Amino acid sequence: MTKDNICPTKNTQPRRRGRPRKPGRSIKIALRLREGEHDAILERLRQLPRGHWSRYIRRVLDGAPVEALDDALAQESKILTAALDGMWDDWGESE
Repeated sequence: MTKDNICPTKNTQPRRRGRPRKPGRSIKIALRLREGEHDAILERLRQLPRGHWSRYIRRVLDGAPVEALDDALAQESKILTAALDGMWDDWGESE
């Protein structure tokens, strides 16, 4: 122990970053979509924000109608656009 370190405890576990793991076993499923055969599905997925594909697919498989998810995504996009527009308007006035 050095003079500067007055804490007698020692960390023996490595520090983990990020949020804790959810309980239960995780199962990964690979899905192959081909351009030309699955263009409608691919187009829907390309409209999603980055990193939201698996959540969208899980919701559809759980029984959520695709149209409802598309409407929710459009609504989120409108809310985000309005918030960003408001932020830019406020920023321009402060100068």
